[in-house]
Parts: sequence; structure tokens; C-alpha cells
Amino acid sequence: MTRFVGALKIALSFVNKALSLNFDPPETLLFEAYLLRSKINFSLQNYEESILDFNRILEIQKDNIMAYFYRGKAKKELMLFDESLIDFDMAIKLNPNDQDFLIERAYLKSFLNKHSEALDALDDVININPTNSFIFIQKVNIEFQIGNYGESVKHFDIALKKMS
Repeated sequence: MTRFVGALKIALSFVNKALSLNFDPPETLLFEAYLLRSKINFSLQNYEESILDFNRILEIQKDNIMAYFYRGKAKKELMLFDESLIDFDMAIKLNPNDQDFLIERAYLKSFLNKHSEALDALDDVININPTNSFIFIQKVNIEFQIGNYGESVKHFDIALKKMS
């Protein structure tokens, strides 16, 4: 793992050097450089820096779904939960059928004890992919946490059937 981190740090220094050069690059090249640096910083858990680059990306490309999603994940890591939900909601607005976006939002809502909203988000995933047994297991966990043991058992049975 340390070799990988070392390689990321070297790549980051090259991208930083390229961005510091005094030239006026085309917007597409600038976009790619910010995208690369944001992903490297995210991987290195430099969440504040990655958020700054995701902001720059969104200035260039207002509807960049992945920038909203990963900025939301970075904000979640920094415990900026309300801001994170706004970014997840924007990513979902731009791509309502992306299961990863819906699941990430459901996890965060569950963490924030917004269990009903988390269950609704998981229902959205089930509507998209009713064969995803993993989602039913997530529903089992949430229903159990809030004391809905009957629903928890029901969803567990559904998950088992979908797995077999």
C-alpha cells in the first residue's frame, strides 16, 4: 500500500507542477488536470483539497455527476453531512437511476438516524434493481435498528430467496 501512496504523491506533484506553469491551457485540459488532481487527493484522503478541485470542475462543467458524487463523499468524510446530502441529491437529480448514488445517500441518512428516508432511498434502488439481495440486507439492518423486527425478518427472507 505504501508504494501505491508514494506513486500517488509523485503523480500529485507532477499535476501540481503542470497546473502551476504560467500558461493559458484550453478549458478541456484544465478540466482533466483538476479531475486527475481531485481523484488523487481523494485517494490520499486529502478531502479538503479534493473538494476545492471538485468545485473547480463544477465551475467548468456544471452538470458533472461524478464531481457532485465524489465531492459529497469527501464532505461526508469531513462530517459535513448536510452539504454531503446536497451533493448526493444533485448527483441523483442528474442521474436518478444510479444505484451507487442512491445507496450512498441511504447510508448517510441511516447514519444520521433518518431511517425512514434511508429506507425510501433503498426502495428506490429496489425499484431499479429488484434482484439486488444486498439492498434487502441493508433494509434488514435498518429495520432491526429501529425495532421493526417483523419487517426485518421479512426482508431477510426476501434477501435469502434472492441469493439462492
